[in-house]
Amino acid sequence: MCAMKSSWGELAPGVREVIRKRRLALGITQQELATRCGLSRSYICILEREPHDLSLSNFKRIAEGLQMTPSELMKEAEEVCRTTVFLTPMKG
Repeated sequence: MCAMKSSWGELAPGVREVIRKRRLALGITQQELATRCGLSRSYICILEREPHDLSLSNFKRIAEGLQMTPSELMKEAEEVCRTTVFLTPMKG
């Protein structure tokens, strides 16, 4: 679990989960979200699948594309991190 994380690496799993769940709740495709945000579909796909650096400007664009404020997106991501255990693949 990740409780009240302060670094992007610790919050990324929660952000990814919120982006995916909110997009699905809105009934929009990755392409539609990408169009709303002025980003590529492949970038949205990557963000939903794996840890990836996200600039503040893109974070804001994605939040707005999901009809949220950046602070709402961050708050939901923190909540997801507090209540979810994220498994990472073992390196071998």
